[in-house]
Amino acid sequence: MELNLEKLKYKFTSKPLLIGGKAKEYYEIRKSGVDTDLVVTENDYLALSKMYPENLRDIFGDLGVCPLDFEIWKTIRGLNYDFLSEKAI
Repeated sequence: MELNLEKLKYKFTSKPLLIGGKAKEYYEIRKSGVDTDLVVTENDYLALSKMYPENLRDIFGDLGVCPLDFEIWKTIRGLNYDFLSEKAI
């Protein structure tokens, strides 16, 4: 599985965390859909939200930026990058 983050035209300050369908595909649970779901640091979220202000989302308080075929979240179910990255591989 290859992720092409270059099309976002953004250099992340910290490596994004892969979640959702592509993470499930990584673990061979199921095939992923067409979008790529990521959780990023607050700094990356703020920069991306300025780059893509027309693509902002708020789902029950979880803030995201959804340009192209990406869903990039500051939090997911209230959990942020710092919490989720502790045991990430």
